[in-house]
Amino acid sequence: MNKKQIKTPKENIYLWSVALIVCTIAWGGIHPATKSLLINKVNPFLVAFLRFLVALLTTLPFFITDSRKRPRPSIKDTLILSGIGIFGVGFFSLLLSFGLELTNATSSSILINSQPIYAAILSVIFLKENFTLRHLFGIILGSIGILFVATRGTFSSIGIGDDYLIGNVLCILGSLCISVYYVALKNYIRTFGSIIPTFISTASGTVVLLVVAIAGKSDFHEVIEMGCTNWMLILFIGVIATGFANIVFNQSLHAIGVIRATGFKFMVPVFGVILSVLLLGERVNIWVYTGIVIVLVAIYFLQTGNLKKSR
Repeated sequence: MNKKQIKTPKENIYLWSVALIVCTIAWGGIHPATKSLLINKVNPFLVAFLRFLVALLTTLPFFITDSRKRPRPSIKDTLILSGIGIFGVGFFSLLLSFGLELTNATSSSILINSQPIYAAILSVIFLKENFTLRHLFGIILGSIGILFVATRGTFSSIGIGDDYLIGNVLCILGSLCISVYYVALKNYIRTFGSIIPTFISTASGTVVLLVVAIAGKSDFHEVIEMGCTNWMLILFIGVIATGFANIVFNQSLHAIGVIRATGFKFMVPVFGVILSVLLLGERVNIWVYTGIVIVLVAIYFLQTGNLKKSR
């Protein structure tokens, strides 16, 4: 263990745990909300673009206010943050969309939510974060948990055909992109806070999604004709599940570390299933309940250990 590493007080861990659970509940709602939009025949690329555009507009007032209080990023910092956003917002969204086209929802759910694995490896290499056996055990448990939740015990649902293989690879690349995004963003959050880096990176990623939406000949007249229900769903995934949730999560990367913060990503498919049951009437079985318990145990191992004792 690096003796110079600053340990996180237990009180901060508990407070951030509550905040991150709220974030994962919001992220879990993205699946049923997006699924409802697609059922309503809204173009998937238009959905991705509108999601981050709404998030961008939501965080704009906070960005303006924060920019007056904090140091302004240099042109070099702005360009780097823009590049980070292209990977973590633009490429991630596109890889997920194309991957899901070729593979199935089960495989994509497992692979996309394997982010804590890659983030942990990258944070140890580039950020020199402490990695213990408890963390390793938590990651292994979390991976098993999301496997149970995503497959619901039907392990044959994991795609292994040629198209499925390509789709799975795209999902893995997407997960790597967002993991690189989290690790690369941490040092900038330490200097500029979470709002400024989040806004700049989201802006560059949104531009990528706009270009793709135009290239894909998306019908922007749909924006006017989507109806109240579809707009409510867009506002939910844009304002709450992306705008506010990303600001909170990105700040947690600096507050409690990448390994602990991304560990909560294991809970996203759990809340996705719970909300799908409540909102879409989907059914669950004993495998799902078992997976949920395993994920909760995994989160415990990822959050405990090496904590500074309260005085």
